[in-house]
Amino acid sequence: MGKVLRRSWPQRLRGPLGLAAGLVLAVVPYPRTVAAASAPMTPEQLMVAQVPLDRAADRLTAVAGAESGLGEIVVSAETSSLTVHWKGQVPAQVNAAIAAIRASGIQVTLQPALHTPAELEAAARRIMSARDRYAGLGIDAVVLRTDGSGLDVATAGGGAPVAGAAAAAHSASVAQVASDAGVAVRLVPAMHPQPTSRLLDYVPHWAGARITSDGVHFCTSGFPIVRNSDGRTFILTAGHCSGTPWWSWYGWQSGNNNLKFGDTWTVTRSLDVQYIRSFTGALTYDGGVAVGTEFTKQVVGSAGNRSGDWVCQSGSATGINCAIQLQY
Repeated sequence: MGKVLRRSWPQRLRGPLGLAAGLVLAVVPYPRTVAAASAPMTPEQLMVAQVPLDRAADRLTAVAGAESGLGEIVVSAETSSLTVHWKGQVPAQVNAAIAAIRASGIQVTLQPALHTPAELEAAARRIMSARDRYAGLGIDAVVLRTDGSGLDVATAGGGAPVAGAAAAAHSASVAQVASDAGVAVRLVPAMHPQPTSRLLDYVPHWAGARITSDGVHFCTSGFPIVRNSDGRTFILTAGHCSGTPWWSWYGWQSGNNNLKFGDTWTVTRSLDVQYIRSFTGALTYDGGVAVGTEFTKQVVGSAGNRSGDWVCQSGSATGINCAIQLQY
């Protein structure tokens, strides 16, 4: 898609960047070029190559159903393959679906899983609900390992050894986490977002724009969405950006209603997402952050995200970054 001319910008501001969580949304890609067979694939080429893989994974998930032993399906665009983790015996209809996917030219590898995602999610909730009891660990997040073997617990100290008098308390806390979880637990470094400081937006609002609630701290708008029941439009941002119901969001000048995005309608903490009631357009910013480097792409659909997928992030301070691969 060619560049889309965009409004002129009043000024640049710097501040922390908030990243909205949720679905991966499809956008019209850059014009593609064919790389030499021996050359590594670019992030854009990887994202194009993974489309049939994600669709195949969606079909397999639908056949498996919600109450099944299906664990994570890991995508590899580099090898045009899927790795399917399954707990227990694989039903005949799932084997048939896998055979059909293989017949289409996609390599599928079946791997046994110790736990289903539902089992691991229950274990993760037990840890997060009791994280204040684990002295000194500083638990930041709990994520499900893609192979279904257990949980990775992100802590302030990661897996670094603890010496001295604190070692015994640390070991006791680690043991308590594993006991409460009831599954294998591994400590990894904390996953705090890195604060950084996009030029700003007005009606109709788009994804990737800079927003503020107080004129000092900044976040990035997520994708625009439409409520099915009544057509009401919203735009997303990160839940950790201090949003509460009736929290007001603005463009570059807090309190300026000409640049107001809208008010926070609700916050889903488990997804780190808040929903801003706003008038939106189905576009996302692309390119850089400076005037003359930014352009737009149309949002054309959505898809589930899977481990191994390549995605782009369009931040209001960082601009576009497409060298991102989902690990969890």
